[in-house]
Amino acid sequence: MDYALSRMDHGSRWLWLLDELDNAADSRKVYGVVPSRKDVVGSESSVVALVEHYATALEGKTYVCQGRSGSGKTTSALYLMHGDVNVRPRRAIMIRASDSKDLATTFSRNLGAADAAPVIHQLLTRALVPKDKREPPTLVALSSYYDWAAAKLRRMKCGIGSFETELLRIRSQRLKRRVDVRSDTVNLPLLIIDGLVRSRENSDFVGALYEAVFEANITALILVKEDSWANELIQLNGGVQILPVDQVIENPREDVTEPFTTRPQWKGMVWRLQDIQAFAEMEGIHDVVLREGMTPLQVLDSHRKKGKRSQAEIEDGHDGS
Repeated sequence: MDYALSRMDHGSRWLWLLDELDNAADSRKVYGVVPSRKDVVGSESSVVALVEHYATALEGKTYVCQGRSGSGKTTSALYLMHGDVNVRPRRAIMIRASDSKDLATTFSRNLGAADAAPVIHQLLTRALVPKDKREPPTLVALSSYYDWAAAKLRRMKCGIGSFETELLRIRSQRLKRRVDVRSDTVNLPLLIIDGLVRSRENSDFVGALYEAVFEANITALILVKEDSWANELIQLNGGVQILPVDQVIENPREDVTEPFTTRPQWKGMVWRLQDIQAFAEMEGIHDVVLREGMTPLQVLDSHRKKGKRSQAEIEDGHDGS
C-alpha cells in the first residue's frame, strides 16, 4: 500500500506539471530570460528562414538550426511564436537553455519539480498535444486523484519557479513576406529549445526527446551556436528523426522523406546588408562601415570604439592647445 501511494503521489505531481505545461503551450509561453529591449529590427532572412521551416516541417521530426551568437536565432524564434505572421503555431513552448549543461534538471527544478527531470521530455511533448488528441493511459489511471493531488500541492505551496518574461516587440518594416502554406500548418505543435550547449547530459536529453517528439507527432526545433555540436545532435539518430533546418544549409535534401546521410554544409543565419542597415538607421549610427553578415552587436561595438577614439582625439587636441 505504501509503495502504491508513493507511486501515486509522484504521478499526481507529474499531472500537475502536465497541466502547467498544457497552459504554457496554449499561450505559446517562453521560459527563460530574453533580451530586455522593446524594439529591435529583426533580420528578415533569419525570420523568414524559421517561418518557412515551420511551414514545411514534418510531424514527428526534430530539427537543428545552427547560427553564431547575434545571428538572430532567438529573435526569429520569438517572431515565429508571437510575431505578425500568418504561420504561427497554435500550441508552442520555447525554452531558453541559458547555457545550462543539464537542461532537463535545470528546467524541471525551475518548475518546482526537480524529480520530474527523467521524464520532462515526455511531459513537454505530451503537453503540446491538444487534450482532445492525447492518448490518456497515465491520465486515466490517475484521474480520480487529480483534484486531491492538486489541492495537496496547493496546501504544500509547491509553486512554479518558471521565468516570466516580457516578449520582444519586433519592429521590422522590411518583413512583408507571407508564406503560402497548407491550411492545417498552424496546428502542428512546436517545441523550441534555444541555446542548447554541448554536454553529455544535453545530448542524452535530445536522444530521449526526439523519440518522444516522434511518438507525439509534434515537431521540435533546437537552436545551437556550434556547427560541430549541431552535427553531433543530428548523428544521434543517423539523420533519420533529427535533421538540419534546410533553410540554413547549402546542401538540403531533394527528397525530404529520405534520411540526411551527408554532412550538413552550414551557412547559418546571416544578417543581410539591408537588415543591418535598417538596424543602424534605427540606432542612429552613421559612422560604421556596414557589411553583409555583420551582427547588431558588432555594429554597436564598432560605433562605441569610434566614439571613444573621437573623444580621445578631442581631449588630445585640448591638451595640445
